[in-house]
Amino acid sequence: MLFQKNATETKKHQLMKYHAHLENNLNSEIVSIFDVKNGLNSKFPKIWENREYYSLSHFTPMKAVVNTKSKTPHFAFKNGGGGNENSGTGESIEHQLSKEIIYDKKSLKLKIGEIQDTLMFSEIFIEKPFENGLFRTDLYAKIKENNKFELPVDSFLIIEIHKTNKVTKTKQQFFRDNNYAAIEIDLYKEIKFDNDLNKLYRQLSGYFDKERYARTLHNPNYIKQKIERERKVEEKRLLQLKNESSKQSKIEIKNEPVIIVRKVETAKVQSQEENFNATQIEEKKNIFARILNFILRK
Repeated sequence: MLFQKNATETKKHQLMKYHAHLENNLNSEIVSIFDVKNGLNSKFPKIWENREYYSLSHFTPMKAVVNTKSKTPHFAFKNGGGGNENSGTGESIEHQLSKEIIYDKKSLKLKIGEIQDTLMFSEIFIEKPFENGLFRTDLYAKIKENNKFELPVDSFLIIEIHKTNKVTKTKQQFFRDNNYAAIEIDLYKEIKFDNDLNKLYRQLSGYFDKERYARTLHNPNYIKQKIERERKVEEKRLLQLKNESSKQSKIEIKNEPVIIVRKVETAKVQSQEENFNATQIEEKKNIFARILNFILRK
């Protein structure tokens, strides 16, 4: 009924919703929710009644929810310990396994707005608590390398995974108030657990190998990036004006020789007219001179 967690691969599949530690330490035994259910229905239910369990990732106190008709038996955070919209009700197995897969991969191919890049992480924390457990994030990842999203190396990014419930406005406001970089990734509803954990793991692993669209919950660099975008738009506008002005100048320079030619042609015509007039005057002078000589000879 009970088993020891003794391998890395085992951890991948002993999910928070269906498995938990019996004690608050890494080497304690792990029990499944169905072990608890069977124990409660056995001849010795006392050891299972009102017992406290601990999550696999961060040893958060949990309780067993077995007497439910609407949902499959599961472990849930005690007293809303999850700190989000899933607190007290447990997370879907697809949601929990997604966190484990990203934790193992230490990378994500993302498209945020028009920017596409692969983020590499040096370390990741699952179910990171904030404000003394008031809020918990799905993943809290440390940026390993430079990236197109301009998230600084060694800074942290909060990653929320959306399966059935989006991040609440209160939680999103908490990110803004504390200037935490945060995104939310949708998990396709078509991906569903059909009692085969290995199959689900392969599906989700392939899902996160591909580029995923992420919605920005808060971007600490928003103002800086907005100013930079406005600067680039202004530079583009000024460059366009400069090009238009340069183009107009070339047109004027191209037309200038035509004007000069016209002036030259006009001067040439005027010169020809002056030469013609001078010739006529000279001819008239010669005629008058011959007439005068003829008269004087008489």
